Amino acid sequence: MKSKVEISIPQAILGGYATATGLYGNLKVFIPRGTSSHQTVSIKNEGFPRSNTYGKGDHLVELVIKSPTRVSSNQRAIMTAFAKEDPDYSGQVEGLDFTSHNFGQSKSSSVHHDENLVDKLSRIIRDNQPMKRIYQEFFSVIRDLFDFLFSRRKK
Repeated sequence: MKSKVEISIPQAILGGYATATGLYGNLKVFIPRGTSSHQTVSIKNEGFPRSNTYGKGDHLVELVIKSPTRVSSNQRAIMTAFAKEDPDYSGQVEGLDFTSHNFGQSKSSSVHHDENLVDKLSRIIRDNQPMKRIYQEFFSVIRDLFDFLFSRRKK
């Protein structure tokens, strides 16, 4: 048996739990830290009964990261701070220039967030070792999500 569950970006980065509908009721689905979109997790003995033996098969759950369509100014500032700190991503993030010479610099004053908050968050990320690990996992997930979204748009 296979099903899909939508998860949030924070759940994908930090891990957690979600609920899936199974054959025998609701299932608690563990979300590993650093989950990529469309990653599949298995829940043992919650699938269809096996035909030639005893027991049940596994229930496979595809985890799909759902991006919010609207974000608050604080959420935008947090994402901008993460984007400014990402050493591996190249390309364009709205309001930031990721060329090798101007990495993570604001392109214009049209970016609608509190620059002080972005700078504070960037400093916290740089100075806090556990945050660095979460930050690295965050960008791994975000890169996978962008790759998936942009590959679908090109088709």
